[in-house]
Amino acid sequence: MDSQSHLAVCSFMTHYHRILDQSPLSGLITLLNTTIPIRRFLPLEANRGYQFACREVKRMTLECVHQREREVSLLATTADNKDDLTLHGPESRGRDMLTMLIQERKNLLKTDDEMTDLEICDQLLVFVVGSHETTASSLTWAIFVLVTRPEIQEKLRAEIIQFVTSPSNPDNNPQTDEEGAYYNAIESLPYLHNFSRELMRLYCPVTASWREAAKDLTICGTFIPAGTAIHFLPAVVNLSQKVWGKDADEFRPERWDSQEELTRMGPYGFMAFSHGPRVCIGKHYGQFNFKMMLVELLSQFRFGSSEEIERDLERNGGRMVGVQNPGPSLRPRGKMMVSVEKLGLEV
Repeated sequence: MDSQSHLAVCSFMTHYHRILDQSPLSGLITLLNTTIPIRRFLPLEANRGYQFACREVKRMTLECVHQREREVSLLATTADNKDDLTLHGPESRGRDMLTMLIQERKNLLKTDDEMTDLEICDQLLVFVVGSHETTASSLTWAIFVLVTRPEIQEKLRAEIIQFVTSPSNPDNNPQTDEEGAYYNAIESLPYLHNFSRELMRLYCPVTASWREAAKDLTICGTFIPAGTAIHFLPAVVNLSQKVWGKDADEFRPERWDSQEELTRMGPYGFMAFSHGPRVCIGKHYGQFNFKMMLVELLSQFRFGSSEEIERDLERNGGRMVGVQNPGPSLRPRGKMMVSVEKLGLEV
């Protein structure tokens, strides 16, 4: 990577983190802005800095779109095969999302439903923020669980080590060419699957979501007129004792093996990704991405607690560290320090 590209990446990440890692005042403004649009006119540095960061992230993302369009156009004039050349040609970048969106726009030209550069930019930002921030938050809380519950860490690592060293791992079998073989192999690990779902239940990275009533309706005797903005918290359902029992606030991956508990939960007892036609579009991608990173981390490292975590736990009743509040996602307050030991395993 040349120095100019490196500086661009650093600049993007600086603004990106300013948006997500807000000061308490900026977080409060964001919370109020969900009902009262005060961001547009509030003359405070916390607000101006946030808005500037948003503009810069969008500008740099749009520049990436324009740059990729130029590359695709150049490839189109030099490649022998004009069909789908941006995805599979010898000089292609592969099946990355930006290239596919640009390619799809060419197809939409024939239907008068073309995506604009700004729409492509918005789609990219949804995936960047939606996948990066939620996965990063989930990994943070996964490490917290692993260092405070070492028996869970060892059980999970044992399953992962058995997988990465076995012939069932596609990486160990060069003759495996089935599409999706690695995905299917990861999804077949039962304790990893239970751990992931339990983590996203108890430490759901998305703290709130919004919907709008498309028509007049009545829910549990409460009339909701069309156009009403509905603000709901996944944690209310995810931690409900009516759904999950008296130990709803305990981290217990084994609960996902209980058919009785799953029946009691029903289809709407787990709201980490919402439900219905507006379910999170990146649900399966996010879950697999999270599992894959856990496989890489736990097969190579052992994580231990720290004095900072122990002190924070003592201040908060022994179960939870302090969290950033208000915040766009569930994040620990400040840094979460842990010890890391490199494992001497050949995997």
